[in-house]
Amino acid sequence: MPDFKEFLRLRDASPAFAHAKEQGSAGIPACVKEDGEIFTDWEGFLKDQGLEPIWPEAADQAKAEIEAQCDLRQHNY
Repeated sequence: MPDFKEFLRLRDASPAFAHAKEQGSAGIPACVKEDGEIFTDWEGFLKDQGLEPIWPEAADQAKAEIEAQCDLRQHNY
């Protein structure tokens, strides 16, 4: 719990969390870019990078499809 309290102290001092606080959110997850910018909209960040966020079930399915493709390639060589 001390780590969470420290996070809340840092969060309350950062304007990056203003929207999260307005929504009554703790601001988790919070991500930090290489330049130090803090953001909480990880889905929007991925979309801005040209990536589509996927959820656990879809991620498991995508992983299985990739593994199956790798297996096919190994058998074709």
